[in-house]
Amino acid sequence: MIRQPDALGNRVLDYSGVGYKGGTVPIPVVAVKTNLSPIAGDNGPQIQAAINYVAGLSLVNGFRGAVFLNAGEYPISNSITISASGVVLRGAGASTNGAGTILRAAGARPTASESNNVALIYISG
Repeated sequence: MIRQPDALGNRVLDYSGVGYKGGTVPIPVVAVKTNLSPIAGDNGPQIQAAINYVAGLSLVNGFRGAVFLNAGEYPISNSITISASGVVLRGAGASTNGAGTILRAAGARPTASESNNVALIYISG
């Protein structure tokens, strides 16, 4: 919801309804269907293959399953795409000592002026 602008045209945006189902229900626990660890070099192909595998599974209560990324750094040289509904990409979280799951854009990536394809992860479907 966007509030009406004040006399100077400033608006305060209302983010109170963001989050899973508007923040009104807890985030569901989705069963892990495949588990990955970082490899040397570009991790994009292995992550995309895991996403594609889970995308091919049947929907159960609205979910196909989760791809779990163990703690570590995953350099990715291209974009990853989740194009099926019900696919969850989950990491090990983060901590103050740097442990956790990190997805890092690696290699030459197009700039916004060169291409509209600059996101690390695309979600559709």
